[in-house]
Amino acid sequence: MWANFETFFSSFIQCSIGFPYFWADMDVQVTGRRRRYVTTKRRWPRAPAASTTISIDVGNEIEPSDLDLFLTARWGTVAASLGRLWFHAVDHEPWTLHGATVVELSDTAMTAPGLPSPVGAPIVRWAQPVQARFARPVRV
Repeated sequence: MWANFETFFSSFIQCSIGFPYFWADMDVQVTGRRRRYVTTKRRWPRAPAASTTISIDVGNEIEPSDLDLFLTARWGTVAASLGRLWFHAVDHEPWTLHGATVVELSDTAMTAPGLPSPVGAPIVRWAQPVQARFARPVRV
């Protein structure tokens, strides 16, 4: 029954809202300041196969740079669905960003759908989770 719900939920998110969402198993391990995220066994759709393992060491709280703000201070999303663009307003408090360092990285999620491998050093930030509320979508 649960697997059917997962498939239904993924289909609903992709088709009705337009988000490119894929259901997968994920494990999060926290040891001190280290965070390890492992995503495997994508359940739906199963192909192309993709997985990610990343471990980071969380540093101190930082003052966000202009680039940090550009990448994280988004209060809405835009997605294509039914041949149109839709805007979904998002309400949440600002993230408190921390610097972080990658200590382990193995990823096929970018290349599985045919995208090129990222180049250059990653920009890594970490933040405590926040509660987010999504508004009803509005046609753009």
